[in-house]
Amino acid sequence: MKQGFHYAFGFLPSRRLLLLVAAVSMTTSPYQHMMPIFAGEVFGGDSRTLGLLISGAGAGALAGTAYLAGRTSLRGLSRIIVGASFSAGIGLMLFSQSRLLWLSLVLMLPIGFGLIVTATSTNTILQTVADEDKRGRIVAIYGMCFLGAAPIGNFIAGSVASRIGAPHTLLLLGALCTLAATAFALRLASWRAAIRPVYRRLGVVK
Repeated sequence: MKQGFHYAFGFLPSRRLLLLVAAVSMTTSPYQHMMPIFAGEVFGGDSRTLGLLISGAGAGALAGTAYLAGRTSLRGLSRIIVGASFSAGIGLMLFSQSRLLWLSLVLMLPIGFGLIVTATSTNTILQTVADEDKRGRIVAIYGMCFLGAAPIGNFIAGSVASRIGAPHTLLLLGALCTLAATAFALRLASWRAAIRPVYRRLGVVK
């Protein structure tokens, strides 16, 4: 475990990817647990309204999966991660302020798209560039960052929502997700410089 963590967080590209996916998961995953509040109190609906909202995010995730399935190379994937994380954060912020059901359903699409594309693209890069004897540990640490961060985010979101309400909580979480995406984007050049030798060795770039 010590070797795995040292390998994962000692290499700049993997460290930044893991921190980004943890931040995106922690800030966007709570939307699922907030949906009953939006369906019942914000939109005055019922279980059908809740189903529509969750389906909107699911449709976005399905679109993201289909988009990534059509890609054949790692080239350009870092830009996609940046765009997807921005999509999740900004989509969450806009959704939190919407009071029109049809508009909220549309805004669920970029949230689902951004979350699944960020997670899947990060996992793809991490597994591809990892050394053979470290890949299993990298996948485990990735799972810890992505899946493990979500319950923490849910706990924090629930505590905050009890004080400022669900809409303002999602607005705050969306802003934090966007901030994490901005931090990654601003240092993208150094990330690419650090990972280029590995990409060159793997034949991704010349």
